[in-house]
Amino acid sequence: MTSAGRVARSIEAKYGRAALLGLARGLQAGVTHRELAVAIGVSAQRVGQWAQVLGYPLRTYQVHPN
Repeated sequence: MTSAGRVARSIEAKYGRAALLGLARGLQAGVTHRELAVAIGVSAQRVGQWAQVLGYPLRTYQVHPN
């Protein structure tokens, strides 16, 4: 199992599936670590650590057609 898999299982076991899904959706939507931390009941630093293991940020730019 990958590190991401182990972290995901740990989060789900300790905080529940809803917290794991909320974390994943929040990270994908660009919600701040502080906001996610408050929702889950952990520190923003912990959310940052999870984010580093679970994925990485991507930026995309929509080029105007003109």
